[in-house]
Amino acid sequence: MSSYIGLHADFYDVFYKEKDYKQESEFIHSLISENNKGGMMLELACGTGNHSFHFEKLQYKITASDYSPDMIARAKAKAALKNSENKFEVADMTALPFEDTSFDTVICLFDSIGYVQTNSLVSKAISEAYRVLKPGGQFIVEFWHAGAMIKDYDHTRVKRFTCKGQELTRISETTMDIQRQTCDVKYTIYIKELGNISVLTETQTNRFFLCQEMKQFLSQEGFSEIEFFDGFSVNKVNTATWHVVAQCTK
Repeated sequence: MSSYIGLHADFYDVFYKEKDYKQESEFIHSLISENNKGGMMLELACGTGNHSFHFEKLQYKITASDYSPDMIARAKAKAALKNSENKFEVADMTALPFEDTSFDTVICLFDSIGYVQTNSLVSKAISEAYRVLKPGGQFIVEFWHAGAMIKDYDHTRVKRFTCKGQELTRISETTMDIQRQTCDVKYTIYIKELGNISVLTETQTNRFFLCQEMKQFLSQEGFSEIEFFDGFSVNKVNTATWHVVAQCTK
């Protein structure tokens, strides 16, 4: 399940600079019930903390966790620069180090629930989210949508970036396993600086889901009032929906 290790973690914010973390956070905020707004929030798979800082501005008290120590180190460094009170911890979402009923809201964004891959681990991660939520608490999770993934995924993508005098070329090569409902994405990153070129590679595996499949995972762990959204909008999910946001209640 390891991803964004070492130098790859350093480039994370470069690769996702155009991602609209503010709009996504505000949409999630709009979904959260009035009873839970501004409460204790746990973010699973927080990356370098970009969503968490926006939620802090919305008055939430944030604990954010990620499986990658390198990502958490970068999140803590950013928090220090921002004078943020957010707490960041290394944690596996399938075995959370938090007490029962500690949080009003748990979020897991950027399709990160798919990194655990197997049915048993997906169930375990959702069970852990349920465990640490207070009664009436809400779980909001984003996942890759099978409908769009199977129909339209690109085998190869090439993107170019600049960062502190470096020229970065990232090649993403995707191999799909229909039976396992996973995609292996091999990242090859060419780093050009002062005429020298170095290469970084990392392969990540992520699972995609159907809505009714995810509903079964959520309901079997005790969640109710399950709703699905086309990404960070109120639109209904369709075959062009790449990212589904699910909201449910304990």
